[in-house]
Amino acid sequence: MRQRARERLSGVRARLLFPVTVRLDTLDARLDAIDARLVNLGSRLDKIDEVVQTTGVRAAALNDTARRSSDTATRLARRLDEIERLLGAPAAEP
Repeated sequence: MRQRARERLSGVRARLLFPVTVRLDTLDARLDAIDARLVNLGSRLDKIDEVVQTTGVRAAALNDTARRSSDTATRLARRLDEIERLLGAPAAEP
């Protein structure tokens, strides 16, 4: 009799817990899908970060090149003004 009561109780528990088990399995699958998406997003963010870093390095190099070019143009203009001054030409208007 005890055995039969245990079996019945076990069957009742199984029937009561079945919807909970199904729901937990569904939630677990959804969490796995979310986790996969997060991994994908992390990978994409790493690529974006790499592009941003590369762009920053390129921009710094272009700024440096532009600055050197500007400095060279300024020095050239000063030298030409000095040569014209030495040759007696009128100074250029700034």
